[in-house]
Amino acid sequence: MKNILLIESVQRKFTKRIPGMSGLNYYSRLRMLGLKSLELRRLHTDVLLVYRILFGRVRLNSNEINHTCAVTNTVRHTETAML
Repeated sequence: MKNILLIESVQRKFTKRIPGMSGLNYYSRLRMLGLKSLELRRLHTDVLLVYRILFGRVRLNSNEINHTCAVTNTVRHTETAML
């Protein structure tokens, strides 16, 4: 988290130095410049990668991937509670 804040601070400082932007808060500066926060861009990139993986746009050898999937099924829990 510390590294994320440090990287984001670079964009904060840069956008603040643009003439006419110093009096605005960070998100107003981003909106006026047509930019997204670095956190939002990382999230967008992650979602795009997952989409590409799910729809076969990225070639992956499933044997080389170490993955876990935590799936909760609330319907099953509800049915069990009703019995």
